Amino acid sequence: MANVRSRTTMSLSTTRPLASGGSLVIDKSGRSKYFGPTAGPEWKKDQAAAARHVTQESRAQSPSRSGSRPQHLRSFFPFEGVQSPSISTIITLLPPYEHAQDLLQSYYRYFAWNHRPASESSIQLIFCAAYNTETSATSSRTEYAQKLALLFITFALGALHNLELPPNDPSAEEYCMIAKACLAEGNFMKRPTIMGVQALVTMGHYHLETEDGRNGDSAWPLWGLAMRLIQSMGLHRDGERWNLPPDIVEDRRRLFWEAYCIDVFQANCFSRPSAIQRRHVDTLFPREDQASTDGRKSFRTAKYELAQISQEASFERDLPYDLRCREALLAATSLYPDPETARNQSPEVNKRNLRATLEQYTLALNISESFLFLQRPYYIAASQESPSDPTLSRFGASYLSVIERCNVIIQIVSGLYELFPNITSRHWFYWYHLFTAAVCFGTILIKNPHNALAPLALLQVEKSIDVFGSISKKFDSPAMKRNHEWLTPDQELDNEVVDLLTWRTELINCVTQDPSRINLGPSSTVSATELDSAAFDALEALAQAAGKSSDHATSSIPNFSVDTSVDEIAVSSILESRDDGRSASRPNGNSFSELV
Repeated sequence: MANVRSRTTMSLSTTRPLASGGSLVIDKSGRSKYFGPTAGPEWKKDQAAAARHVTQESRAQSPSRSGSRPQHLRSFFPFEGVQSPSISTIITLLPPYEHAQDLLQSYYRYFAWNHRPASESSIQLIFCAAYNTETSATSSRTEYAQKLALLFITFALGALHNLELPPNDPSAEEYCMIAKACLAEGNFMKRPTIMGVQALVTMGHYHLETEDGRNGDSAWPLWGLAMRLIQSMGLHRDGERWNLPPDIVEDRRRLFWEAYCIDVFQANCFSRPSAIQRRHVDTLFPREDQASTDGRKSFRTAKYELAQISQEASFERDLPYDLRCREALLAATSLYPDPETARNQSPEVNKRNLRATLEQYTLALNISESFLFLQRPYYIAASQESPSDPTLSRFGASYLSVIERCNVIIQIVSGLYELFPNITSRHWFYWYHLFTAAVCFGTILIKNPHNALAPLALLQVEKSIDVFGSISKKFDSPAMKRNHEWLTPDQELDNEVVDLLTWRTELINCVTQDPSRINLGPSSTVSATELDSAAFDALEALAQAAGKSSDHATSSIPNFSVDTSVDEIAVSSILESRDDGRSASRPNGNSFSELV
């Protein structure tokens, strides 16, 4: 397998480095995978691990609940024209009625609070029709097959998140396979329906939640296909312009915005282009999601807005009180230097209200993730421009912004895991972002261990290791265990070897050598009390450094107040730099592996 990294080129007119093109990995069969320059380290780490195995063992086929399940379900998706089981055969594969109700409740409670391409009422109608043996053939065979696909993939996610079932229960994979068979039977690519595309979007979420699909290889093309079908169906144009019935207009709006959001967020994770640009869209938000019962902005509306304006730093300030996450506000020291202010401006965590707590923490995570993807190339550029003190770089505000956001992410994930360990452990995205934040802090320890922020970095890396260690013991997940091992120091290596191996090995180097796991160099001789005290001092230093960056940046940036956050300063500094012609493009230092 060959790793092709784009070479840095120089502009003839400005002699400034152009942006890195990312990484392209090609194996001997010709299969290729591209990661953009700002893709998260977990994707690259997993790719490196895959590259070491020329042949990978395929996942054992899930055991069947009954002998009637067709054994060829994997062979025809997503192509039409291949023999598939009949509707009557698929109906016999439905789970028992009571168990099916339990699966739906698990889906609604533990998954649909975040992603809901189809309304609960729509799924309930399909559920009732599927279990009604006297249902008349009011819909076409194609349409009914796609409805069943939505029902079965809902069962799959329900089984995956059902706390009464073991993690990665085989029945979840079985339901997913049946859903694929239903889509093929429904000829969904040539005759797409709303519910068929809802099933496709939901299927992408399912794959990303499983061990085999966590690398995104299955989810990414499914969501891309869904976005193409959405465009072909005109869902990016609001249905009211054609005087469609209100319920159909709402279904189209909900499906579009759920698909658009996950496409944008996942494109950020992979550092790849999204499927559709905002200027081509005039679809309104679903009405039922625009406001909560008391008239305030809902979680979904805030999520949809974030997908549109992920580069606007002021969005976070405008969140309604009930959607704010206290853990995140306390960790954002430049925005809330006084902890009491952060507490007063956010609701107390309510463990009894699962949905509200999940919404608060996840929205805060999505916001910090957006800042991280925007600022990370400039964070790396600052580390390269001014290694001894990156805050003195022209991108110093970006450096501080990334550190603060990584701190927020680690506090969010560890705090939510402490509240709801069994639920949090089954949502992949929390752990993806925790790993990214830990790797970012690790670069500080390796690049400049004498940095004033190093104690904070060490504390947060150790906290991440502890959380990964805890979840790997409770949750039988090879991916979690690999992340824990990758971050954990190898005590047998002396400092010189650690310094040689740590971060200096390319994250993906499939040609000449095996990538070594990351080992954190600093020894553990410092007591916990001393480390906590030093980390607290580092947090104060972060707030003070943000203030200095504010003084420096706001002298030339109009309309900034004294409570401007480091994120806003960083964004404006970048825009000002571009306007002045000092940086025609994103800096070349786009990958953590390029830091040292």
